[in-house]
Amino acid sequence: MFTLNIADTCIRCGACVADCPGSVLTMAEGAKPIAAEPDNCIDCQHCMAICPVAALAVNGVQPAHSQAFTSADLPSAAKLDLLLRARRSCRRYEDEPVGADLIRELLETTAHAPTGCNRQGLSFHVISCADRMKTFTDDAMAGLVELASGDKLPPTMELFRGIAERWTTTGQSRIFRGAPHLLVVSAAADTPCAQEDPAIALSYFELLAQTHGLGTTWCGLAKVLFELLPSFKQTLGIPGDASYYYPMLFGWPVASYPRTVQRRSAATIVEID
Repeated sequence: MFTLNIADTCIRCGACVADCPGSVLTMAEGAKPIAAEPDNCIDCQHCMAICPVAALAVNGVQPAHSQAFTSADLPSAAKLDLLLRARRSCRRYEDEPVGADLIRELLETTAHAPTGCNRQGLSFHVISCADRMKTFTDDAMAGLVELASGDKLPPTMELFRGIAERWTTTGQSRIFRGAPHLLVVSAAADTPCAQEDPAIALSYFELLAQTHGLGTTWCGLAKVLFELLPSFKQTLGIPGDASYYYPMLFGWPVASYPRTVQRRSAATIVEID
C-alpha cells in the first residue's frame, strides 16, 4: 500500500517530483507534492533521499532513520580505484571464523545492492558457523567421490574426477579451499533480472568484505557441484524456483598482497562516436 507523508517543513522545491522514475508525484505551483500515479511506485525512495529538508516520508519509511552524508564522507576516486585493482581471489583461508556480527553487518549492507526494477527479491544463504561449513564440505566432497567412483560424472566433468581423487588422497578440496564460510545469493526465476541480480549483490559483498580484511572467492566449481548434487541446494535452503544463484567463499585470508597485478590483456573498449 503506497503512502506519502509530507511535513509542513516542505520548501516546495519540486526535487522529489523531478527525480521520481515512475512519475508518481506531481505538484501545483506553491503546493506540496501529491501522488498522481501511486501504482507506479517501485519503492526506490529517491523522493525521500533527495529531499533537502527531510520533509518527505514514503511507504512508512522515515528520513530520520536514514544516514545523512556529503561527498566528503565517501571514498575518494583514487582509493576506490586502488580497491578495485587490489582485489584478489582468496584460495587459502585461516581456520579462525568471521564473527557473526560482522557477517550480519556485511549482509545488511549488501542488501542495498541494486536489483532489476528495484524488486529486491534476493535470498542470502550463508553458512556462518565454521564447524557447520567443515561438515558441509566433507559431505559435499563425499558425494562427489561417490559420483566419480561410480562413473556417474558426465563426460564433460572429468575435471571433477581429479578433484575427487585429490580429496581422497590429500583431504584438500579444490572446490571449498578450506574456507570457513559460504554465501550463496539466489533469485527467483520470475524476477526481472534474475540472472544479473545475484552477481551484482556478490560484487557488493566481495568489495565490502575486502575493506574489512576478508578474503573471498567466486566459486563456480561449487555451483557446478550443486547442480551435480542438488540435495546440497536443499541443505542450503535455496528455493526450488531459484533458477539463478551463485556461491562465494569467504573468511580471513592466509596470504596478503603488497601490490596490485598487471592485466596482460585489457578488456576491449569500443567507443561509439
